[in-house]
Amino acid sequence: MELLEIFLLNDLKEISDELGLALEGVSVPDMRKLSKKIFLNNKNHSRLYEICQEQLCNSVYQVRFFCSLLTGYISSYNEEYLDLIRYGYCKDDNWRVQEANAKAFNIFCELKGYEESKGIINEWIKDKNENVRRAVTEGLRVWTSKPYFKDHPQEAIKILSILKSDKSLYVQKSVANCFSDISKYYPDLVIECFGSWNYLDKSSMYIIKRGCRHIKDNCPDKYRVLVEKMNE
Repeated sequence: MELLEIFLLNDLKEISDELGLALEGVSVPDMRKLSKKIFLNNKNHSRLYEICQEQLCNSVYQVRFFCSLLTGYISSYNEEYLDLIRYGYCKDDNWRVQEANAKAFNIFCELKGYEESKGIINEWIKDKNENVRRAVTEGLRVWTSKPYFKDHPQEAIKILSILKSDKSLYVQKSVANCFSDISKYYPDLVIECFGSWNYLDKSSMYIIKRGCRHIKDNCPDKYRVLVEKMNE
């Protein structure tokens, strides 16, 4: 059965079964294309939300992956739908679904507008669930390539700095990678940011060391000054 036809079915159980058959083995790039196709061809967003809600426990991870992406799309019309990702799909045990959550969050921000999404971004980045926090940091990579943040890199750095003392290694790695990305284009801003952190904090030091990889290679003199400051 074609994917578009599946979403026209009335019985949620039948939809779940058919989605499992249709999506099993589908690649990630194709998943993104298919979720966008469903979004553009079905204006009944409340019905799409109901279907995505029903798939939280679908045994086929590709279905959960797909529905997280689809929720990102429909949330641009109703922000309340975004809670399905935050409180539902972000509790999924499958790491692939967590990658989908990051992509879905970026889809939402892209459609709503990154500047307009700052409130949601700041709210999610302070969530107690590490998967929610990482959905923000990983989803918006490369931060300074996104509209608004491209023109306001200091805003991206300011938001990411909220997590400088995060206790989750999972989040620390993502934040460090985000800073590493940004440092390729704005090394001085990253160095200035790191220069104000608490060097006795283990989380901060982990992020600094991993986040300075490009600075160390491409701006050795500036990196040396930062290291000297950290060792004072």
